[in-house]
Amino acid sequence: MMLNRSIPKLAMLVAASAVGLTACSDQVSTGAIANGTNVPLKLEVSSSSAARGSRVAIAVNLDESASAAGVVQGALAFDAASLRYVGQSPVGSSVSMANGKGAADGALRFVSYNPRGISGRIALFVFEVKAPNYLASIRYVPQLAAAAGGRQLTTQVLGTVVNESLSVPADASMMTAADWNARMMPEGSTPPNVSAAPGEYRLNLQYGDIDFNGTVSGPDAVAAANASVGNDEIIIGTDGPAIDRDLVIAGNVSPTNGNGACGTNANGTRVVDGNDVLAIANFSVGNAETCAGTLIPGRGPLPGAGARAIVTGNITGARLFSKDTVYELQGQVRILDGAVLTIQPGTRIEGSSVVNPSALISERGGVLLAAGTQFEPIVFTCTGTKIPGCWGGVWLSGKSAPNLAVPASGTGLGPSPAFAARSVTFQGTTYNVPADIGGCNQLLGEANTPGYGGCTDNDFSGVLRYVRIEFAGFIISSGRELNGLTLAGVGSQTVIDFVQVHGGTDDGVEFFAGTVGVRHVVITGAQDDGFDGSFGYRGNSQFVIIQNDQGDTPGNDSRAIEFDNNETGAQFAAAPRTSAGMYNFTVIGNLTSATQTAAIMLRRGTSPTISNSIFDGWNHVVEIRDTDTCTPGAVIRHSTFVGHRSVLANPSVPPACAAVEDAIITSGTENRIRQTGAPQIGGILFDGRNTLLPDWRMLSTALDAPVEGTTEIVPAGLTQVNYRGAVGNLSTGQIPWYSGWTRGFTSALVP
Repeated sequence: MMLNRSIPKLAMLVAASAVGLTACSDQVSTGAIANGTNVPLKLEVSSSSAARGSRVAIAVNLDESASAAGVVQGALAFDAASLRYVGQSPVGSSVSMANGKGAADGALRFVSYNPRGISGRIALFVFEVKAPNYLASIRYVPQLAAAAGGRQLTTQVLGTVVNESLSVPADASMMTAADWNARMMPEGSTPPNVSAAPGEYRLNLQYGDIDFNGTVSGPDAVAAANASVGNDEIIIGTDGPAIDRDLVIAGNVSPTNGNGACGTNANGTRVVDGNDVLAIANFSVGNAETCAGTLIPGRGPLPGAGARAIVTGNITGARLFSKDTVYELQGQVRILDGAVLTIQPGTRIEGSSVVNPSALISERGGVLLAAGTQFEPIVFTCTGTKIPGCWGGVWLSGKSAPNLAVPASGTGLGPSPAFAARSVTFQGTTYNVPADIGGCNQLLGEANTPGYGGCTDNDFSGVLRYVRIEFAGFIISSGRELNGLTLAGVGSQTVIDFVQVHGGTDDGVEFFAGTVGVRHVVITGAQDDGFDGSFGYRGNSQFVIIQNDQGDTPGNDSRAIEFDNNETGAQFAAAPRTSAGMYNFTVIGNLTSATQTAAIMLRRGTSPTISNSIFDGWNHVVEIRDTDTCTPGAVIRHSTFVGHRSVLANPSVPPACAAVEDAIITSGTENRIRQTGAPQIGGILFDGRNTLLPDWRMLSTALDAPVEGTTEIVPAGLTQVNYRGAVGNLSTGQIPWYSGWTRGFTSALVP
């Protein structure tokens, strides 16, 4: 019989050292309780009055009369001024992985498991006595418990008792994953060697096969246990340079959520914890499992050499791109008004590097439905050698009006045309697009792309979800470029969520007018600007990471954020203004060139809002290019600025804006300038400057709150969080939203 492994993941442990011992029994639920089963747990201490400099043992003991648990995860809390952690000693039938990193603060995290069940003494830890009266501080803080079959249990904490018959083992040591593997594996076998690319493609990879050796076995459970208590980081790891494992996808097994996809909680979060450990261990000993040992979606054979379709010209009606075929775009392929192009998860689309500029372009009224998954992202790239600018990218046009008066000077377009009403149903959601009566502003796109604009702010151009766009951005001539992703007049019903634009020659994402907001976007290695808007763009975006190309040519004017209102001098104040909202951005600059300009370029009458964000690694932070942008001006608040090499504001600004330019940062509500004071970016983000395996998670304080707080309330439709930047705080086992479907640089300096 197949076991249901729908066990909810749990929040991080609170700082255990802050909690004192209570005399009474402490029953703590670890989630949804099945059949009301308790796991009675007590701590045994070998002595209550050991002398200074001597050692005491602390055992975690499960009542042997209780139904055997399969996994217990929690922490020992103690007074770090009274006890120093020495190490652990194997005991009983369980594997107990401990993390001593927090021991200096009085918290020792651990997980103990055995798929055949654990009871009695399941873990044994040794401490050196530094001061008397240590007993009163010792306490167990539960995180989770589950039966050997996977059923969620309740931890009933019985308190701490003194057992003078408990011996203090002399062999206590800081046992590592290698130590446990050596105990578990047959003599002469090789232990497993975190991955060069979390979520990377491996043929026929199974859930639970963390070390890629073709089997789900004991060492995989040890690897998951090591990550679940924080010994190994989810992305980078701590075992050395020769390792190759995947904790992000292969190690994230629980809970079961149907359709062959496992590991994601109901709220969308992913975490490696004791539930994953138990699922992997269960399968390794032959117990039935819903996810462990099953094929991860998208790890079947890749399309063969003959499975290639050449696509040219226009797409009309309904068309499907399926994942069993590679689609080669030759020239501009256009989705016309009334047409719908649907792309399956895991599909690869390649723009021709020979017939260029090759691009996928959706005209007004056309719809692109490209929804991948974290297991099977949709990848847009080019044929042949993958270098920046080897194809033209993705362009969506919509019917939200630009702010240039009609008829557009020099275009001959006149007012926008009318469009009929339509509806599109996709993945259970119906998008009803109203009729557009026409007669509103419109413009031609750059580089021979179609017109955009109209009268419909809530227009729908499609869905892009779990999509990677690589090495795009074709430069046709000066000022006429295709970007990685261009959103021209795109309306607010359009969904842009979980998208990476990597290694392009022009901008990462560029908005020409429109009201669409983007979420969970990663822009890496763009040779021009990362996030660019103009002509009245006014969408609200959240959770955006911009990491500049460190190998940029010095002085090439590449910025993270560049916003204009209107590019015509007489229209700098045209309405509606470019007034985008940017919330929870993480912006990492060019760290090798000291001649780059500013992280944020504001000009030609724009007035955006930037909040809850982090900026690092720029020559300057902000530049206001002209006096028309002084008022009404931008708002930058609740943001942190570190690592700029020179003054905050670019001194080339016109004198009339000099005071405004500095004040936009220094007077912004709750802004923090950490140029000389701690923490710098290494004290805020885990590994924000890494290009191969970046880890943009926010570091935590002792109370597991993010280092940078004091955020503001975000507009309706966005997500309220308690941290700055695009990624939540670093917590044990937590998988950040961008990991497993995005890619890093080719080398440290080359996208």
